[in-house]
Amino acid sequence: MGAHKFLKHNKAIQTIKKMKAIVFDTVKKKLLVLLILYCLYHFINENDDDIAFADSLSPKTISIMAVGDSIGYNVDEKDLTNLDKIIQNNTDIFIFNLEGVLSKNPFPLNNINMLKECHGFPKYQSTFVTDYTFVDYLKLAPITIANLANNHIFDCDINGIKETKKILMEKDILSVGAGQNLKEACEPLIIQSEEGLRIMFVSYNFVLKKLVSAQTNHAGGASIEGCKHDYNKMKLQNKADIIIASIHLGYWSSHVSARQIDVVQHLFDSGVDIVIGHSPHIPQAIQKTKTIEGEKLAFFSLGNFILKPDYVMPLEAHTTIVPKITIDTENNIMNVTIYSV
Repeated sequence: MGAHKFLKHNKAIQTIKKMKAIVFDTVKKKLLVLLILYCLYHFINENDDDIAFADSLSPKTISIMAVGDSIGYNVDEKDLTNLDKIIQNNTDIFIFNLEGVLSKNPFPLNNINMLKECHGFPKYQSTFVTDYTFVDYLKLAPITIANLANNHIFDCDINGIKETKKILMEKDILSVGAGQNLKEACEPLIIQSEEGLRIMFVSYNFVLKKLVSAQTNHAGGASIEGCKHDYNKMKLQNKADIIIASIHLGYWSSHVSARQIDVVQHLFDSGVDIVIGHSPHIPQAIQKTKTIEGEKLAFFSLGNFILKPDYVMPLEAHTTIVPKITIDTENNIMNVTIYSV
């Protein structure tokens, strides 16, 4: 091969090599770009999934407000019109202790049958009967609950319980703690929140139990001895996340009794998470305890919310506390705010 031809051939080879290098480099760059885009795509999608997942797991909350003894007996209707202003903090659930019975024909109307039935137990206590419209003023949340397990639930005998529960149902107010027999009185109330939290309410009366407690075939209020609730079993059966117990226990005092402490501790040890107390008519202590199962909370007495008996009450009985409890969907007590009224 001549020198000239050799140079041309060699130059052609070099040109081909350069072209191959350029093509390879271009392909390499394209592959690198594709790889970057692929990784970026998956990174974005993975992070989007993480954000959505985190958002779905971020705890949502439900709030509960509770008040103590409430009955419209002797109370002027105009004094009830500002309740929504007093309870002006929005809440998901509102629970009150109905200290008496409701009637569409309450005395002092001239109703002989009513007077015969509504004798109560004058040897031990007053008789509290109020017009059925009273509870209209207590519908202060989307879910309103009346606690019926107390010593005044039998003030109008068996028919008083029946009429009270019927009126509450008509008013779209839930109830817990009384019935026409033991099974009905002990039936827990289950609330399913939009956030997915299932709350189970139980209720017990400890005052004049022998006179007002429900029996197997007898109407009355729920008692802890009669109901014999197994809270852990009930939690599983009802798929409940949290149990709240209302207890009507104690007498006119701002001091917590040993009996109250024992009952609350028993409820905590047995699986109850929150205890709401009333009956002493005067605000009492609040207890917050950390256990292996989580935080436990007890209000020994909220005091009177709406109560105007025929006798003069102690000055302390004219005050009350209104707790607002915020719980998340992981069953944590997130916040407790106490309002004094």
